[in-house]
Amino acid sequence: MADNVQIEWGTKRTQFLPLTLKNGTTTTDAIDLMGWTLDGVASPAGGFAGALTIQASDKIDGTYLPAKDDGGTALAITAVAGVYVVLSEAALWKMRGLRYVKLTFADPGADKAITLVTIGF
Repeated sequence: MADNVQIEWGTKRTQFLPLTLKNGTTTTDAIDLMGWTLDGVASPAGGFAGALTIQASDKIDGTYLPAKDDGGTALAITAVAGVYVVLSEAALWKMRGLRYVKLTFADPGADKAITLVTIGF
């Protein structure tokens, strides 16, 4: 994973976490959000497009389980190439409290870049 970038204004902070979704894989390595909340995903033109489903664990090397809301719906973000997708407020609240996550996705067919956008308060 490349270096992350942080921006602060007032009491809100934003962090950008660049990732590469590797050809031949369908799950990222474990990501430690370190108290930040997943807020969106940016994918460059020609980048990844598709569903990113969240798995979560209580420790970095633990067992990762599908993350779902209380209605049984999987927590996911749909990435669009060339677009910065921001979660709705309702989706954002469902992501709060997740610390260790993995993203699952369809094999991208080639290495594809995305950037996770996280916020802290």
